[in-house]
Amino acid sequence: MNEHGGSSLTNVHCRAKGGSPGFKVAILGAAGGIGQPLSMLMKMNPLVSVLHLYDVVNTPGVTSDISHMDTSAVVCF
Repeated sequence: MNEHGGSSLTNVHCRAKGGSPGFKVAILGAAGGIGQPLSMLMKMNPLVSVLHLYDVVNTPGVTSDISHMDTSAVVCF
């Protein structure tokens, strides 16, 4: 909370449509050979509303590719 009573958290790194209620999933190693297809499968799952992608290297490319899939899950990196 900030001094004006609102939240200071923002979703500046999220790309996709607004998420529906569901599970928040984090993929560790999202830029790897297993992480990329796993990220795609999680994005397609209707029970997932927010998908966070993490790796030791930058994941904006993977995030951009996955966020173009037409599902309601929000992709963040």
